[in-house]
Amino acid sequence: KERTPHRRSCDLNELLHEVSVSFWGLLMRRKVELETDAAGVTQPVRIDPVGMHRCLLNLVMNAADAVPKEGGRIRIR
Repeated sequence: KERTPHRRSCDLNELLHEVSVSFWGLLMRRKVELETDAAGVTQPVRIDPVGMHRCLLNLVMNAADAVPKEGGRIRIR
């Protein structure tokens, strides 16, 4: 069953921080640095925070899988 999106005002910087905290341990084991920069966004955005969180987590996981074994950096701007 698909979830109905629930849009509300969110701080995009806070959402990016939550994603980076969620994957910190996994990314450290893979020698991957996650860099986030949404500093240009100072006003809340109206989004479905759960859907955006899932989307960002998916992007980070796919990017981490593509990083060489010796490590690297993922940058979300």
